[in-house]
Amino acid sequence: MFRKLSFAHLLGAVLALSFIVGFAVFVLSGATTNKGTTGAIGAESATIMSAEKASCSRYGTYASVATLRREGLLTFKPVYNSVVYVPGKHCGSIIIGSPAYQSPAGWTEPHVGIELGASPSVDLPSCVRFSSLP
Repeated sequence: MFRKLSFAHLLGAVLALSFIVGFAVFVLSGATTNKGTTGAIGAESATIMSAEKASCSRYGTYASVATLRREGLLTFKPVYNSVVYVPGKHCGSIIIGSPAYQSPAGWTEPHVGIELGASPSVDLPSCVRFSSLP
């Protein structure tokens, strides 16, 4: 009725079970989330904001991404974030947002109406930064 298990059968069973357990741990540990992308979006946005602030203090105005790169204030072409400049007092206003980010509300890109010198009229998701230096 019962026959002896050979070493090969035992080894195969252990390998199959370890593969299944390893896959389950990988999935259940959250390794398939987008935390890496969200972190990259935030880091890129912070770097762009720093470059824009340097441009504002150096030249008195915010600049386009191409100008920031030409001036050496930004060393890469943004992958995740877009920059919108609105002229105004002092440096003007700038919006940095990422169409790659999708908030729980279902936004896929920032849609913001701004009057010159005014604050945004909508709540912005965390992927969008609004700055108007005094």
